[in-house]
Amino acid sequence: MKYLYGLLYLIFFAQVSAQTEITGKVYADDGKPLYRASIILYNQKDEIETYGFSDTSGSFSLITKTPGSKKLHVNVLNSHPKEIALEADRLKQNINLGNITVERLKETEIKEVTITRANPIKLKKDTVEYTAAHFSNGSEKNVEELLKKLPGVTVESDGKIKFKNKEVSKVLVEGDDLFERGYQTLTQNMPTSPVEKIQVLTGFSKNRLLKSIENSDQVAINLSLKEDAKNRWFGSLMLASTSYKESMRQGKINLMNFSKRRKIYLLANANNLGVNEMSGVQYLMNPASGNSSEEIETGAGLLSVVNLHQKNGRFEDKRTNFNNDFLTSLNYTI
Repeated sequence: MKYLYGLLYLIFFAQVSAQTEITGKVYADDGKPLYRASIILYNQKDEIETYGFSDTSGSFSLITKTPGSKKLHVNVLNSHPKEIALEADRLKQNINLGNITVERLKETEIKEVTITRANPIKLKKDTVEYTAAHFSNGSEKNVEELLKKLPGVTVESDGKIKFKNKEVSKVLVEGDDLFERGYQTLTQNMPTSPVEKIQVLTGFSKNRLLKSIENSDQVAINLSLKEDAKNRWFGSLMLASTSYKESMRQGKINLMNFSKRRKIYLLANANNLGVNEMSGVQYLMNPASGNSSEEIETGAGLLSVVNLHQKNGRFEDKRTNFNNDFLTSLNYTI
């Protein structure tokens, strides 16, 4: 047993030592602590790894688990941004940056001024807002791949989305819900080009009239679209086939129109490549029950009589799933 305890201790110690905590305090050049200063940690590829905000005393804390040199950006309204380079050898242990002083912009009497700041992450009461352009490099095939790049957001293998380990109950488009808990149909097929902002809504309430009354712990995501994508038809088309005797093929079409008064989403897919396009409609067979004041039914579901697909833990599902699937989905709201 002592060897077992020793092994567990080594594993625990390795996991703890693999992460680095970066702390510090943000002050103005007049010595006053700065509240809600934006602290963003970039990796070597200039990608956002994590972020945080300073508290009322100016203190902040960030956790990094990846090796390599980093850059810490400190941004405060009406102040010059500050960048701090963190070399890889310093990240082998916790770092206390001490007091970080940012220089305030000098006051100049002018007739008119316009201040424009591009902040990739904004914190608004119960909403965290991400600007899509700052996290997208154009290689994403769908919204799901874009969500995977957002700090604090994780996507599981079945398409379920979590924000800080809390499962997302809905994905909205311009505030409207087309798919309820079957949002994988949307996130795994909708292109990212029309998306301007991704808003994570904490304390979400399905009934807007109960927003300030209902004690809800639900989390939802709202996709805010670009102005030129609203009230216009757009989508994508994919056709693929092989010349082999097996005749492997896949065809998919996405067609959508999102306006203020109505929202339409059409998806048609056919394939025999082992690609599972049914994850977004699984909730119809086994609906998950929430704790919303409007959700009363619990424990409903359907029993599968025949299951021809036996999972094999050694390979991915698409390598062992021999299917001939046809799926058509039409979602419409007014």
